[in-house]
Amino acid sequence: MRFFDLFTLILENLGRRKARVALTAIGVVIGTSAVVVLVSLAIGLQISANERLFGIGDLTQIYVDPNYGDYGGGPGPVFVEAVAGGSGSVAPPNQILITDQSLKDLAAIPGVRTVIPRDWMQGEAMLFYNRLETYAGIIGVGIRDLAEIDLEAQSGTLTLERGTAVIGTMVPMNFYDPRLRPGQEPPQPPDLLDQQVKLTLMKWDNEGNQIRKNVQIRVVGIIAESKGEADWSIY
Repeated sequence: MRFFDLFTLILENLGRRKARVALTAIGVVIGTSAVVVLVSLAIGLQISANERLFGIGDLTQIYVDPNYGDYGGGPGPVFVEAVAGGSGSVAPPNQILITDQSLKDLAAIPGVRTVIPRDWMQGEAMLFYNRLETYAGIIGVGIRDLAEIDLEAQSGTLTLERGTAVIGTMVPMNFYDPRLRPGQEPPQPPDLLDQQVKLTLMKWDNEGNQIRKNVQIRVVGIIAESKGEADWSIY
């Protein structure tokens, strides 16, 4: 039997069962389409998950906090563990402070590229510009270039020098005029780039007396929005 005869016979048999052929064809199309859609969706989700994971800076940054030495009833963090009927506080088994030596020990761990000390100011700070003022959250860092902690500049520079500061993009939004009267329009956020501002630092001694220190600093850079701590901080 020739190929043409076989092809003719196939067409005749298909013509006798048109509904079955149509349903079979539709099933094949639906099944194939479903497989293609599911494979495409899985690949797309995988790519999206990889992009999000690699875009998280914390995957390459580890924050190490001190536990401030022996408790002795003094200040220090509280370690909480689950207990029957509630929770309890226990002291950590080993007390390790963050010192110059511990920084060297951390830097010696295989895979650690760099160790950067940082600390928040333990006290109150106010930032003044002309008639405007705002509370300031100050972070000290042991580097000169904030690009080393994956921050980007919106304007200016991220390099810190003596007497300079780099601020987050949301810091100017918090300024207010303490002399503003009811009905007056609130002031526009100031452009602080390359401006000299006054920083007033405050703390209290054991007798409750306030100690103030005024520092003149120049804002040399503004950090691009990061949706995190840097947006509201002064470095």
